[in-house]
Amino acid sequence: MALSAFRTAIWIPYPTANPGNGFWGEQTSTLNFCEEDYALSSYCAEFCNTVTNALFLWLGIRGIINCIQQKHPSIFLISYIGYMVVGLGSILFHTTLKYPMQLVDELSMIYTTCLMMHASFSYSRSRTFSALLGISLLSLAGSITVYYHVTKDPVFHQTAYAALTATIVFRSMWVMESQLRPVLTARDPEKASYVLNTMWTMVATGLSIFLGGFLIWNLDNVFCSQVRQWRHAIGLPWAVLLEGHAWWHLMTGLGAYYYIIWGIWLRQCLDGQDTKYILVWPRLLTSIPYLKRIDDDQYQDKKTPNAYSANGPLTMASPSPQGRSFTVRGVAAGLAVGTIICAANMYFGLQTGWVSIMSMPSSLMGFAVFKLLKPHLRFPFSPVENVLVQSVAGGMAIMPLGCGFVGVIPAMNYLLEPNEQGPLSLSTWQLIIWSLGLCYFGVVFAVPLRHQVIIRERLRFPSGFSTAVLIRVLHSRGQKSSPQELDAATKGGFASLAAKDDEPALVEDVGASVEEEEREPEVSKDLDWAYNMRLLLLSFLVSGIFTICNYFLPILRDLPVFGTVAASTWLWTLNPSLAYVGQGIIMGTETTLHMTLGAIIGWGVLSPLAKMKGWAPGPVDDWENGSKGWIVWVSLAIMLVDAVVSLAYIALRPVFTTHALPTLAILQRRFRQSRIASLFRTSHQYSPIPDEAREEEEQEDDDDDDDQASPAQAEDRGLDDAPTDQQIHSKVVFWGLLASILICVLSTQIVFGHLVPLYAIVIAVLMALVLSIMGVRALGETDLNPVSGISKLAQLFFALIIPQSNKSSVLINLVAGAISEAGALQAGDLMQDLKTGHLLGAAPKAQFWGQLIGATFGAVFSAFAYRIYTAVYEIPGKLFQVPTAYVWIFTARLVTGQGLPYMAKEWATGAGVLFAVTTLARTLSVGRPWRSWIPGGIAVAVGMYNVPSFTLARAIGGIVSWYWLSVRKQSTTPLIIIASGFILGEGFLSIVNLWLQALKVPHY
Repeated sequence: MALSAFRTAIWIPYPTANPGNGFWGEQTSTLNFCEEDYALSSYCAEFCNTVTNALFLWLGIRGIINCIQQKHPSIFLISYIGYMVVGLGSILFHTTLKYPMQLVDELSMIYTTCLMMHASFSYSRSRTFSALLGISLLSLAGSITVYYHVTKDPVFHQTAYAALTATIVFRSMWVMESQLRPVLTARDPEKASYVLNTMWTMVATGLSIFLGGFLIWNLDNVFCSQVRQWRHAIGLPWAVLLEGHAWWHLMTGLGAYYYIIWGIWLRQCLDGQDTKYILVWPRLLTSIPYLKRIDDDQYQDKKTPNAYSANGPLTMASPSPQGRSFTVRGVAAGLAVGTIICAANMYFGLQTGWVSIMSMPSSLMGFAVFKLLKPHLRFPFSPVENVLVQSVAGGMAIMPLGCGFVGVIPAMNYLLEPNEQGPLSLSTWQLIIWSLGLCYFGVVFAVPLRHQVIIRERLRFPSGFSTAVLIRVLHSRGQKSSPQELDAATKGGFASLAAKDDEPALVEDVGASVEEEEREPEVSKDLDWAYNMRLLLLSFLVSGIFTICNYFLPILRDLPVFGTVAASTWLWTLNPSLAYVGQGIIMGTETTLHMTLGAIIGWGVLSPLAKMKGWAPGPVDDWENGSKGWIVWVSLAIMLVDAVVSLAYIALRPVFTTHALPTLAILQRRFRQSRIASLFRTSHQYSPIPDEAREEEEQEDDDDDDDQASPAQAEDRGLDDAPTDQQIHSKVVFWGLLASILICVLSTQIVFGHLVPLYAIVIAVLMALVLSIMGVRALGETDLNPVSGISKLAQLFFALIIPQSNKSSVLINLVAGAISEAGALQAGDLMQDLKTGHLLGAAPKAQFWGQLIGATFGAVFSAFAYRIYTAVYEIPGKLFQVPTAYVWIFTARLVTGQGLPYMAKEWATGAGVLFAVTTLARTLSVGRPWRSWIPGGIAVAVGMYNVPSFTLARAIGGIVSWYWLSVRKQSTTPLIIIASGFILGEGFLSIVNLWLQALKVPHY
């Protein structure tokens, strides 16, 4: 059932093979591979196996041009021609499946390998020896040809090819060590070490790719019947990823190309031309190496190893003092990191509604990637480029929540009733259009808000500040700042946390020697990037392995720690997921204990009460008639009053503090100075204030007035912002905001059509912009983005303007809330990134475009990820209960006038009144030691609508956090890193479980 939905909802069904009607007629070749004949095209027998050979043609042409331009020995030019013939022969063979073309394919491999053998064995030998060697190799190849043509035994061909390849590879290794190493070491030991190490890296890379392709091909042969079933199960286009022989073509093509480059470099070095040729290999796994000739006057005997590579000072353009703020490699790394976090957020969002931007782990992972690739970088990886990586990853990471895939979309797909214009099934393309419509205007609107809250008011944005400190530490070789300096930097100007001129950057010189690194002061373990990266990888692997074990042992997700009766009847179980323990660590002790309180109230008191009293007569885990759905109404009331009280305070406080308080203070002071006030004084205690003193005090009053007008004061003092050329132009903001709003309106209209009126969409977008201001301010001051409350306010507002008689009122309510939530979420969470960049001196323009790129990729990726999960798993189901979707749909029904279950209204009202008081008390008691003892409304509500198994795991994480920070008095950094590894491990490797589920791999 799941596989059928998976195939038809997303991909084209895999076509049926049609070998009888192929363009090239009957097969005459002795070999046929696992790809089904004439399935994808009637003009090509094995389409994937044919197309992948284009790599041989591209790399062959590239190699021939390089040989001509760089004046390499002609034997390698011939080798590249043979390399192209192999690819061309394979194209002809897999297109036609004719025996003559099979011989062209397979025998060209033999002859090309013999050419490379001649290049290796004839070096430094006489012409006579070279001629005799050539004749011998030609005779060997001819003998193999005749024998193979007579016997038609593919095993013989494969064995002969493997023996020839192994001979030439081991021969070249022996030459490299026995002949080249002594010569280079005698001339320059440092250069010898660099050249030989790079050669061995190339050998290992090429062999690994080559042998990996051979392994995949053999697995494809052995398990062909099963692989074919899988291809039909998942459909196109993803079925092409299971074409093992096609992967063999790609990987053997790359492996052979690496060998030819290695052979050319080895020959040039043996010929003493190492000072005239450099290897250009910018990135280990994402670029193709080649050898480049340099002029004599260009060559300088540098002290650093990278002087012998085109990645080093010979060709490197010196970066600006603070580094390059926008780079393609930074964007690519950000997208890679963002993909991991986005996948994790989709997984946890569908389970419990929890999503995190994970700015600190993304910064650390980005730094680690470039640290590992340091020898291959053409220019240093700077803090501002690290900010770009984090910005791109953050823009991508929040899309599962920002585009509604963890709440609104499941509510539309599965929970809307027919009388509410549901259930509403959206195609993959509609989901992508909807996502792209929502992913831009929050990013653009963050730009003018940045000027207000970061430049003028200089709000703290705790997570953004912490990320900036982490990046600064990673790039400053352990240079530490005092708490007073860091506290001052939170409200500092542009680049207030950037490394000073006397602080060497960690990647200051790409070729820094090991001796120089050893002379640096030792960095404490909690600030050492390598130590933190090991923690992240270890926790990632442990959590990932545990996640895969959960697939085969599902009982691990629900341990009956309170007995079988409590587990089966009242859903009191423990999910020992390390990811949820990690979430508890990040949330903190206070929040997790308040969530546990909510679980006790909801699932320990209200759920049994509603069941026993007959208010919720159905099974406990039934959302419609059971106590699971009944207590959601109580949690919903708590969330609504928390949102109203908190956002009202945020909205009114600036007016109160900016105008009311200063005015009251001035009036009070002047009243004390007035004659009326003297009527209430006794003459022997006070004397009149002299005129001079009154004038001085009035002058002080005027100064106080100036102090309160912080924006104006900032204008007078001059704002410390990025250079003009690094800022986003006002025209870009204006037209970008206008375009993003139009895109949102049009995409929503395209997806929902007449179901959602145009005026409602426009009002929703404008309301999102207004509510974003409150969200950004709340995040800057408290580090909490109240997006759930913002969306509930939007739903409440639209209930007032959309008539209840409208059949689409619930759907309109959902769409309006989703748009408001998207704007507030993006503007708020991305403001954290902008704060990080501001403190480190990153260009706002680079961050802006990086966030847009991340948001675009994240929107598309999230749409596909959502479709995959919903096709493979039952949603709502035991594993993915989508509680946030129920909160959305229940809110929409509540505010549009639909009735509540019996007695839910009374309990919801009482809970609302109680938590309105507690929310106000928490709001007014910020900084007081007893504030943590007042339950937080949102935390209690989350504990009520999530099943206890998740809350208990988070409580364990909160207790671990308390023990580590309060009892052990240890640094928070390694704890956050471990928690992030737990979350990313389960979230990312859950993709493995998804495929296991799709392929119906058996489990207990």
